Amino acid sequence: MHFFRLPNRDLMPIVSLSFVFAAVGLGAVAALLAMPGPELSLAAFMP
Repeated sequence: MHFFRLPNRDLMPIVSLSFVFAAVGLGAVAALLAMPGPELSLAAFMP
């Protein structure tokens, strides 16, 4: 049991960060879809 608890404690920040990044990604996609002119919004993200 002790062997399985250590990786879980180390993975918790990674899991929470992945949830945050997933929420940010969904928000960005929703903002892109809500914008008029998808090609203009896509061109803004290109370098």
